[in-house]
Amino acid sequence: MRTAAVLFIALAATATAASAQPVVNYTWTVSDTGNANGIIEPGEQGLFTLSAQIVGAPGGYFAGSIFNVMNTGGLETGTFTVLNRNAALIMNPMGDGTADMLGNISAIDVFQLPTALNPMADTSNPVTLYTIQWDPGDYTPRTVSGMDVHVTTQIYDSPMAFAAVDVAGVGGSFVAQVVPAPGAAALLAAAGLTAVRRGRRS
Repeated sequence: MRTAAVLFIALAATATAASAQPVVNYTWTVSDTGNANGIIEPGEQGLFTLSAQIVGAPGGYFAGSIFNVMNTGGLETGTFTVLNRNAALIMNPMGDGTADMLGNISAIDVFQLPTALNPMADTSNPVTLYTIQWDPGDYTPRTVSGMDVHVTTQIYDSPMAFAAVDVAGVGGSFVAQVVPAPGAAALLAAAGLTAVRRGRRS
């Protein structure tokens, strides 16, 4: 009976420890180069910013990740004009990522050394990782979207940590709308209605 109780306690402790493992949640913020309302209107480009937040590691901060941004709708209809990493996370100078004609960005590498070796480390939590600037080319109404897929996710689990540890990462996604100039559709509709009325009178 005692053996069974000890085994149960050990299993419960193991399950509790497993459930308390740190995790990194990745999220996107959608904005634009104009009025920053996240709706891409004529003259504007989309701004899509990826951030990471660590849960379950008090005092821990982001170490690095290798990831891709996958097009899930419409990004191939425009052009990536800026691919920008957090300046603190550029240990790999070639890690800005490579865009392809299908609207994907591959081999993005964000990484920083620990604070013990790197006084300029960004210990923010959440921390901004990556910003994409996207030019729609034209403003035909449409929805564009993407998601991040991580090959690795690492954190420093305490302020004094020297070595990065692998943790689970939960990817995010973004959706943005491309629209013509505000009021343009209404003006076109009004012009069409006027033409119809003139046609009826004649």
